[in-house]
Amino acid sequence: MNEELYMAQMRKSTVALEDIALQMMVNVSTGANAQTDADAQADTDKAAPGSLLGLIRHCHQYSEIFACTGGQLWLSTENGLLQLDAGDLVVVPSGASHVHIPNLHEKGRGSFAFTGIQRQTSGCQPLYRQCERFFHGEQLQVLRGHPELCTKVMEIIADMQRGAEYLPVLKLAELLLTICELQPGRQFAAAEPGENELSRSAYLEHLINSYFMQSVTAEQIAAKMHVSPRQLARIIQKQHNSTLHEMMMDKRISTAIHLLHTTALTTDEIARIIGFGSRTGFYREFIKRHGVTPAQYRQSLPEQPE
Repeated sequence: MNEELYMAQMRKSTVALEDIALQMMVNVSTGANAQTDADAQADTDKAAPGSLLGLIRHCHQYSEIFACTGGQLWLSTENGLLQLDAGDLVVVPSGASHVHIPNLHEKGRGSFAFTGIQRQTSGCQPLYRQCERFFHGEQLQVLRGHPELCTKVMEIIADMQRGAEYLPVLKLAELLLTICELQPGRQFAAAEPGENELSRSAYLEHLINSYFMQSVTAEQIAAKMHVSPRQLARIIQKQHNSTLHEMMMDKRISTAIHLLHTTALTTDEIARIIGFGSRTGFYREFIKRHGVTPAQYRQSLPEQPE
């Protein structure tokens, strides 16, 4: 099933608000807590032969909202593995690569798709410019600790499921504007030259958390920190007694440990999610730190309660 056919099966509602034509889409056949964003089908369509779960990151022509209403919700993104706890939500713009990762602690979630197109009108409030970051780009908008907004997401889905025409989109507009007010600026600004070591260390940790799943070079990380690669190596050695490579590997393996505990993913799938090109590299780094293979580690875990 391709994306066009999937979208054709979704219930849609459109409202023009000031200078925005806002449309939202919900697959009412799947239920409010089901995966309503085409991830499930897209994953199956793109899965490699023999793979248990087709966890392939992808992007859509539309944006999406995911709300975690219970347990934990996991998304694999270009900037790493994003964990949402109960009361957290994320807006995924149309150009952002992502995939939902099922996990054993997921208790409830709601998601739906939406688009926003700028209307060429005069005498209107510039709502499109205020909400533009939600419609396209690569920056996910994460809001933590707002269960009332997750409840709003579920209300919007319920309204669409009962056949309401305009109310869901009006509530969506209110939700987006609320997020704009709660998150007026960038999520994390780059450290400028000359900032103190504490700020620089915090930004280094942010970069490692963002890029540990990707093949990034020391030169790329150093450029983001406004230092030379040699300076970066000295900073890491002084503050962490380590290297950039080792810190990246430590983060990958700690993430693997979490996934082994909280998901039913195979070790090959975990290796691919956290950035290893092969099982060999994953096993080598895992054994180096824990003395056993990932499969042996999982076998030693206590049984999960029903």
